[in-house]
Amino acid sequence: MSLTFSVASDGTNPKVANVIFKNLESAVAIAKHTNRAPVTPITGTFECTTCNGHPNLNTGATQTFNLMFTTPEGNSTITTQSAIGTAVFNGIGVQDNCTVSGTLATCDLTSGDGRTNVGFMTGGSPVTWTGKHSFNNETTGPQDCSGAFGDWTWITPSYGTITGTFISDVNCFTTLYSEDFQTFNESGFTPTPVAGQLDSDIIIATGFSDGSLAYGGTETTGDFGTLSLLYASALFFFKIYCDFSGYSDIAIGTAKLFGFKLSKNFSVPYFSRSVSEFWLRWHITLTKWFTDYVYAPMVKNSNRGYLVKTVAFL
Repeated sequence: MSLTFSVASDGTNPKVANVIFKNLESAVAIAKHTNRAPVTPITGTFECTTCNGHPNLNTGATQTFNLMFTTPEGNSTITTQSAIGTAVFNGIGVQDNCTVSGTLATCDLTSGDGRTNVGFMTGGSPVTWTGKHSFNNETTGPQDCSGAFGDWTWITPSYGTITGTFISDVNCFTTLYSEDFQTFNESGFTPTPVAGQLDSDIIIATGFSDGSLAYGGTETTGDFGTLSLLYASALFFFKIYCDFSGYSDIAIGTAKLFGFKLSKNFSVPYFSRSVSEFWLRWHITLTKWFTDYVYAPMVKNSNRGYLVKTVAFL
């Protein structure tokens, strides 16, 4: 970000000009910060998801905004500034309904002043927005953060209703995993890739293995060997059975507490001696429902047995 700032010798009449933010022409709102009237700023970008051909809001094109809170935490009035093309619009909003979960607080953000939801007017049309503000509520610490995100709507006379999203440059959310493919150099797949090339990467999130691969790794032994992968595939069959059967048992037991008797849903299906017997033991209630309400009516009205079975199974 770059700008030109000037102020009178007595500290009055501050002026900001020639503002460039993220390579876009922008503007800066100025507010005086004191101990009794603190100012907490948040900067970010917004874009439209439904653009309707607006020349300054093409899909994927980002614009800038900033929010200034008069109270860092809790209920607060908000001064906003949004850049649309080369025009800058000042607006208002409120923060309220704050809830705390551990060291993170989350508040509702709404355009307007509480009596009206209009954030600002442009071209004679209202712009409204709603969102969330999350921040670390500790006095200070290594995890300090303050971020906002939400949705906005602009009802225009020429382009209809335009909608989009906004998000701050800094937020309080943890990125579990991300991959940047923007720098791919079109070299294609390769058995010995380097950064910027694509390969069949393996990312292990959970499971029996604690192995890991570097970017573009092609490991085929140890945790990634054929036997290990076959072993993991076999264990998956037991995992899915334990999930489904366990949930069913919980439902049956809970129903008994209230005097209801539910049907048995699994009957050791992996001890079946044939595929047909397996389906009589696996997800019994679901199989019966499809038989009674899908398969049987179709058989009654069709003489294509195999086709009916295929459609019912799918």
